[in-house]
Amino acid sequence: MKFITRLVLLSLGPFFTQTSYAVLNSEIFTCDETGLHAHLLTEKLEGRELKRENLPFYQNLFTDPRAMKSFGHGVKPEELTAEGKFTEAEVTARGNTIEKYVLTLWLPRLEQGSPHAPMVFYARDESKPTVHCAVGPGASEPGVGTLGYVVDPDQQGKGYASCTVHSIVNEWSAEVRRIGLGIGLDEIQDQNIIAAFCCFKDRPLERLDATATPSNGASIHILEKNGFTAAPSLAEHSYALETMEDPSGTAVEDQLVKLYDAAHTPNPLTPGLRYAFNDSNGSPRTFGKDLDYGCIKYYFENSLHNHFR
Repeated sequence: MKFITRLVLLSLGPFFTQTSYAVLNSEIFTCDETGLHAHLLTEKLEGRELKRENLPFYQNLFTDPRAMKSFGHGVKPEELTAEGKFTEAEVTARGNTIEKYVLTLWLPRLEQGSPHAPMVFYARDESKPTVHCAVGPGASEPGVGTLGYVVDPDQQGKGYASCTVHSIVNEWSAEVRRIGLGIGLDEIQDQNIIAAFCCFKDRPLERLDATATPSNGASIHILEKNGFTAAPSLAEHSYALETMEDPSGTAVEDQLVKLYDAAHTPNPLTPGLRYAFNDSNGSPRTFGKDLDYGCIKYYFENSLHNHFR
């Protein structure tokens, strides 16, 4: 097969051989000569691996300000028209970017047998793409995957985000970890399969990281309901804040932004470092100003070591 020859030339090793297709013994993952396939079935949603025909869904989703307001750097006023839509230039730029991700990054990962590519979740009652969800290789230490998801704004409020995160944490992640650890596989015969699933900086999946803006209470609730807790902040950089009474999180977010501004504080915080405080409910929070997006994020993590120690 042509693409397998190409992988050998790139020193990535061959993907699945014909005799190894069946050894996954997985209820989620299957594979053939085209690459890796995934299937997750929940009460409300059916999840499948990203396909080329999903590109229009992605372009619509990532050029909708309603969907993007809590994703990445959010939505900046200068990116919008008077009607609250993205400007034509912004739509073009975002559309081109997501097309590049789909065609040149995510789909090739699946072709090479790696699971760290998006899942698309379909509403079972309508059979239409509804949720984008991905666990990419983390930016920090090996063994870490970064969870991100976006729900079609017209389908929000139906519990789809919670359903998606629950299935990724409790089913998808457990299976990715099992295969990466080689449990149920032959260490020699199936070494390429195992290596393909050790795609988190050459380690099996050990932990999920996630972020949420302080004003995105729904996402914070979903993450905590599914086992995420505040990520640790480095002791030498921890910062004690007064309890902030703000159920919406918006005022907290505004106050946290000011902590990085020398005009509002004599000792401004450093972007990229993580700091700690307790919110108005006494819940520990770890926050920081994200270097990639330039906005305030809460940082969460979920250890997967209980899955196949």
